[in-house]
Amino acid sequence: MLCALDLRDSGATYREIAAELGRDDAIRLSASDWKMSASRSFVVRLVRDGIAMMNGDYRKLLRIR
Repeated sequence: MLCALDLRDSGATYREIAAELGRDDAIRLSASDWKMSASRSFVVRLVRDGIAMMNGDYRKLLRIR
């Protein structure tokens, strides 16, 4: 998650992040297939969750359940 967030903050696209994280299908998919791919959804969720953690949600990890 942190790697994805760092890459996004440095200006990488979601497709570039997916390729960096080992999702090899991201490179060879067409633009329309990429928009509906599981790899894209995975990366979008990682970046979204990383932003949430950065903005304070990390405190949820520290709560005693």
